[in-house]
Amino acid sequence: MFSTTPTANVADGVQGTPYTVGQLTNALGSSNFVVAIDVNTTQAAGESLQLFQVIINGVVRDTFTGPFNIGNINNQGNGFADYTLATATGSISLAGLLATDTVLFHAFWNNASDGAESYFLVGTTPTGNPIPEPASLLLLGTGLSGWAIARRRKKALAQK
Repeated sequence: MFSTTPTANVADGVQGTPYTVGQLTNALGSSNFVVAIDVNTTQAAGESLQLFQVIINGVVRDTFTGPFNIGNINNQGNGFADYTLATATGSISLAGLLATDTVLFHAFWNNASDGAESYFLVGTTPTGNPIPEPASLLLLGTGLSGWAIARRRKKALAQK
């Protein structure tokens, strides 16, 4: 199954209309995300995710190769993430891409036993050290300057 616009229906194996990076980052409020899979299963619990790909500008960039047994997960009902996919760094990132770049998702699973499986994206905050905002840097600089001036005055008074 390939992704497509939310209201379109495409047959298995037919590539849908790609999203743009701008559409995804606006909808998610972030350029980082994990893929959440909503599993619909019976007691057979045999669903297995074989492959999930993130395709950017027609080139596969992130690949999750299974099989991952997703059928044995305690299903909370429709619309909940029963299983999530993320990269080794924690999330899939669209940072540095143009807003007009295209993104397509491709998922393949087998042994579905109780209706269609679905996936959706969950925006995350980037991992790593955050970059300070200019206002934070200004506040830090002001504090350090004030501390230096106070120390200089104290030293000058001590020498008198």
